[in-house]
Amino acid sequence: MKPILCIRRFLDNWDNSQEEWVSYLRGNVPHLTNNTNNRIESNWGKMKDVIKGTSSIDELVTTLITLQEYAEGQYIAEYHRVGSRPRGPDEDPEFAALGMQISPFAFRLVAEQHGFATRSNTHFNVELVSPGKAIVTSSSTGVTYEVNVERSRCKCIFMETCLLPCRHVMYARIKLSYETVIPPMKSIPGRWIVHSVINNIAEGDVVAGSLLEVSAGPLPKLKPVSASDMYIQSKALTEKIVDRLALQTTPTFSVAYKWLEDFYEALNNGQVVDFARSNTASFPGLSRVASFGAATLSQTSFADPETQLDTSKQASEVPPTQPASQSGSRSQDNNDNDGAAASPVTSLPISKVSSRAVAQKDTENTPNRTESNEVSEGRPQWKFAERPLVHGMTKAQRRDEKKKEERLLARDLAEKYRTGKVTTPAKLEDVARLLDGTYSLFHAKPMAETLMLPFVNVQGKAQIQLFSVGQSIPSVKAIPQLEQVMEAICAMELRPKGLELLAYWPGYSSLTKDQLENMRIVYEANKQFVLVMKTSAWMETVEWTIKDLCAPFNDTNAVTKSEFKGYIETLNLGVNKFENEEVEGYKLLDFRENLWLHSTSILMALFTLRDEYSRVGIVDPSYHHFAEMAQKRSVASGLGAADPKYERVLGIFNVGSHWVAFMIDKNAKLSHMFDPLQSERNYTAIERSVRKVMDHVLDLEGKLGYKKIDWCEQQDGSSCGIWCIAVLEMLVVGATWNNKIYRLQPYLRMRYLYKVISLLMKPAAWE
Repeated sequence: MKPILCIRRFLDNWDNSQEEWVSYLRGNVPHLTNNTNNRIESNWGKMKDVIKGTSSIDELVTTLITLQEYAEGQYIAEYHRVGSRPRGPDEDPEFAALGMQISPFAFRLVAEQHGFATRSNTHFNVELVSPGKAIVTSSSTGVTYEVNVERSRCKCIFMETCLLPCRHVMYARIKLSYETVIPPMKSIPGRWIVHSVINNIAEGDVVAGSLLEVSAGPLPKLKPVSASDMYIQSKALTEKIVDRLALQTTPTFSVAYKWLEDFYEALNNGQVVDFARSNTASFPGLSRVASFGAATLSQTSFADPETQLDTSKQASEVPPTQPASQSGSRSQDNNDNDGAAASPVTSLPISKVSSRAVAQKDTENTPNRTESNEVSEGRPQWKFAERPLVHGMTKAQRRDEKKKEERLLARDLAEKYRTGKVTTPAKLEDVARLLDGTYSLFHAKPMAETLMLPFVNVQGKAQIQLFSVGQSIPSVKAIPQLEQVMEAICAMELRPKGLELLAYWPGYSSLTKDQLENMRIVYEANKQFVLVMKTSAWMETVEWTIKDLCAPFNDTNAVTKSEFKGYIETLNLGVNKFENEEVEGYKLLDFRENLWLHSTSILMALFTLRDEYSRVGIVDPSYHHFAEMAQKRSVASGLGAADPKYERVLGIFNVGSHWVAFMIDKNAKLSHMFDPLQSERNYTAIERSVRKVMDHVLDLEGKLGYKKIDWCEQQDGSSCGIWCIAVLEMLVVGATWNNKIYRLQPYLRMRYLYKVISLLMKPAAWE
């Protein structure tokens, strides 16, 4: 009975309270959520399962690094797998974007600070003392913190030690009406960013530590090259040298072969650096005269290097008018000709050579005394003939012409797929030719949908191999994920130019660089097709009432949704040439839903206003991002804003991920300023930019007055761009504001998207 009571007491007082005993014995010291007493022994036991105890230190470190990279690759593959990360209904988009960038430990710290800053019982007093700087005072403790809002910096203990955004910075951003609570990624140090180079253990060599401190100069920034890469690159270059040497004449081969022997001796003796420094571009015995009509060196001289300078003076043109009486005997002429043959000569056209042969019967070789043809004392100079005339197209022109023909064939084939005349599965190269350039969903999607290649997930890094001689081009049976395709393309671009390379994955197969590029094009086109379909689906949900429409926004009321969708589906999603700008069509789809407008959409909207209304000039939105004042003014005047024919100049620029606008009336000498947030700080930035940049561009220095537009204020965090465009258009036509216009925001987005596409397709990009 007593043993049973002892066991029961043991179970009650030990098995159910182990964590309490461990915490008591440790004195409540933090233990990173690991309460086991044999933590170190457990880790050693796991390591012994994958490494050998007899291995050297280098082998152990290499093995552990390889296993860590493999585990990271498996984690990333699972992380990016479709369906592995379902987004909850209450997930914060800011946290979702931040979690993709920083480590989980840093994410928990930032999330905790975010919770303090956004909860209802947090009270701080924020006082803006100067542009970009604020004083944050705690209402409960009275402690003050100096916050640099522009750089997202604070003097609190959390940010000084962890280097992460604190609650004071986030609270100040909320009170100062920033569009995001969490600061941008540029304010977070690279130590917390998962994909930062400094956190990649595979970069650089693993070296032994030391306690000796030495002072040394900066090391050259050379990327380490593995032994296999050295062998591949050297072999490829050596094969090229052998191919070229086999085509040379015997004298040229002898000179080059002697130089290669010297180079090998220096490399073998460890003196290659001295050899490279002491070696010159002048090879003894090699002719300094190029062949006529070409840009390559001609034959090698058989003369002695010391006598080349003297004999070369004899290799000049013979005056054809020399009398025969002064030529001497026939044998003397022959001897002179033999001597001249030993010196380098300039090869001439056939007509000149034949006439010269006739003239030499009655003339003798006399040295040319003109200064221009004399060889100067000292190092001889290279002489090259003029560049030969190329008849017909160059290689680049032929390549472009061939690419055009292939694209025309691909378009004809796409039209057959669209009309149902062809139903067989399309080839990857045909689809890529169609999508590499101008294409739209209406013309290209039917053909792209017939590409019967499955998408597969490959594991591990791609192994870059040389294309063997006689090896056939591998066939494509499946398409790897985009991350692997881009990684393989980048790895190939780092290799020397001119190499035929393959990307190989174990368990998959090999792919050439052209095949990888074709896959990249297909991936990008499929993404853009999805954007078009999302935009078309959004247009079906847009609603407005006729009574809410007012000038100048009622001009597209008669346009049906079918016409709107037709413009979207025939939009060139590739690069469009408009004036001097290159506009990527898919970027204009930012007008849909509640997306924040990017600079491409803003610029095309300004072009639309200039095209629709007379005497209206515009300013490039990118001018404000330049640091140099001269460059700002140059970009601001790039679209002709200073032209005297423009009476009004419109401008929109970005201030901290927020769009603001202005309109300058030259006749009234008045600048209308508009900030959708109605922030005094932003109005100060607008006035400063107009005063320093636009006054100089328009030659109105010290003459402009400034007026704020306060009758419109954005109702969300992403519509600043659309309201800037709408307010500028109302200022141009002199329309009055009505609060019903707030309800027209979806309609305005669809209207401006329709107008910018109409302007861009004037002529249509597909034709």
